[in-house]
Amino acid sequence: MKFFLKKMYQILYTSRLSKASTNDFYLTDELRLEVSKISPIETLYMKGAELEWSNNVNNIRTSIINQNPREFLSWDVIKYTMFVVRASYLAKELEAIKKSIDYENIWKNALIEDQVGRPVLYWKYPKSSGNLIHHLYHLLKFKEYIGIDYKNLDIIFEFGGGYGSMCRLLHNCGFNKKYIIFDLPVFSAIQKFYLKSLGIKVLNPSEYLSSETGVICLSDFEELTKLFEKIPEKKSKLFIGTWSFSETPIEFRKSFLPIIGTFNFHLIAYQKNFNEVNNNEYFNKFESEIKKSNWYNYEIDHLVNNYYLFGTDNSQL
Repeated sequence: MKFFLKKMYQILYTSRLSKASTNDFYLTDELRLEVSKISPIETLYMKGAELEWSNNVNNIRTSIINQNPREFLSWDVIKYTMFVVRASYLAKELEAIKKSIDYENIWKNALIEDQVGRPVLYWKYPKSSGNLIHHLYHLLKFKEYIGIDYKNLDIIFEFGGGYGSMCRLLHNCGFNKKYIIFDLPVFSAIQKFYLKSLGIKVLNPSEYLSSETGVICLSDFEELTKLFEKIPEKKSKLFIGTWSFSETPIEFRKSFLPIIGTFNFHLIAYQKNFNEVNNNEYFNKFESEIKKSNWYNYEIDHLVNNYYLFGTDNSQL
């Protein structure tokens, strides 16, 4: 059965490549040009997790330039760093999604994987991928605790957006306003390529401020700060940081608190410890610094030593 699914996928994907549009090639060239202008990270004096992650980023940069970006989700470095393939917990998450009262109305269609990037499909549910199932599970749990309707949000700010999967998913769940992703330059380039390939509107800063809808992918903190200075505070805003904010040095996190503190809703996932940082202690303090009517901080039962932190000020959506 697995072999049959694999062969069918290869046939379908090869057929799609043979019909690749001029726009596909344009976006590929655009991605390679942008990435070629990004200097490799100097790793000479690095060690440990910093060295490993920097090597991964450099590997992704080289792969974009030398390989076919339209197959980037099949690259080993991508699957290792940001794509869940066969994790044992996926079956439990998929079961929870299917049992949800919102399955038929929201999650069922949102689970269908797109073929951009040639993602590895989940063998127990070949309409989707492990990564998409995992991301959808976060949205499911957040909705269960907060009662949020993603369609009614005005702004979503995602810290560390991977290749753009969560952004794509929220658009498939009905969100159609303003979305901001902050990430490293190489990932910002991938996000723009991926989202544009799906037909999602990606904007530059000037376009973003004058538009009611669209996505902007940034990697410059000063540019991000200037953008938020011009965004009205009364908007309904969701902050997302799933295992990204918790992997950032403490000093860098501090610089984001004035921005994050203006948000109505927070969807955060984190691990108990990252390097020398005790994230349980950090996020307990985080809760007291960012005042909310309700915080929900609990261990994910199928991911030991990993936690969800959900926050709401009870704004009406």
